[in-house]
Amino acid sequence: MMIKPTQAGLSTNLVVTTDKGRIYYMHLVSNKTEYVPMVSWYDPAAMTRDLSAEALAYARQKAELEATIAATKLAAEQAKAQRVVADKSVGKLDPTTLDFGYSCTGEAAFKPARVFANDTHTFIQLPPGTSASDAPAVFNVSNNETELLNSRLVNGYYIIDGKPAKLSLVLGVGNSAQTVQCQKSSPNSLFSWGGK
Repeated sequence: MMIKPTQAGLSTNLVVTTDKGRIYYMHLVSNKTEYVPMVSWYDPAAMTRDLSAEALAYARQKAELEATIAATKLAAEQAKAQRVVADKSVGKLDPTTLDFGYSCTGEAAFKPARVFANDTHTFIQLPPGTSASDAPAVFNVSNNETELLNSRLVNGYYIIDGKPAKLSLVLGVGNSAQTVQCQKSSPNSLFSWGGK
């Protein structure tokens, strides 16, 4: 709204109503030497609401960031604890007692570089460059039955509790599934690498 007085010394009032239901009362005085080109005002309640909304949004973002940081730290600690548990559960490996008498058949890209076992665990070394998304599921095969094995990936090796005689590594489902079969094929042999 624009108001332009025609001469100095005038005095009047002005009432402005807005579409938000507010009413503003003003007293207008014209002066020959003093000129106010623009006047504005604010609604304290609206400012309070805006500041409160900003504060809530900031608090929510801060809480989400803190939760993300906490979740990341927890995941890192759990991963570290699992690595420690996995490493400790295997115990010390004596190379002279390892059984490399496994052979693998299949042409999948994840065909193990080697499979070997000690008295309590079986180790499957995937080929270099196999990513977590390309890692297969590991099954025990016994009496034509398959059972998903609990395995963990530690330093590029699947570690499986126990010493199954026949394993099946499967990636994908249905007709597009890729499979590699590994089984114990010879007596304990230090130099049979099992990747053939």
